[in-house]
Amino acid sequence: KILLPVPNTSKQLITIDVDRAISFIRCHEKARESFEEEFCEDGMMTDSMKIVIKESLDESKCAEAKLKSYKVDDVKDAKTHLFCIMLLNKASRLIEKMTLNGLLTKK
Repeated sequence: KILLPVPNTSKQLITIDVDRAISFIRCHEKARESFEEEFCEDGMMTDSMKIVIKESLDESKCAEAKLKSYKVDDVKDAKTHLFCIMLLNKASRLIEKMTLNGLLTKK
C-alpha cells in the first residue's frame, strides 16, 4: 500500500486535481483508441459504439473544464510537478535496472 502525504495547502490540492484531470483525460484517450482498435472494423461503428465513444469524450470534456477552472500558472506548475515525478520515476527504474545488470554498483 502506498501512503501519500495529506495535502495541506490549496496549491497542493490544485496539483492533485490537475494531476487527476490530466490522468483521467489520458486514460480516456487510451481507452477510446483501444476500443476502436478492438471493436471497430474498417472505421464502422454501431450506434451503441458511438454512444460509448461520445460518453468518453463528454467525460474528458468535464476534466478539461476542471483544468480550465484554474489559473494558467497553477496548471503549468502542476504539469511541471507531474513531469518531474515521471522523470524521477524513470531515472529510478533505469538505475535499478543498471544495478541489477551489474552496470552500477552500490559503493
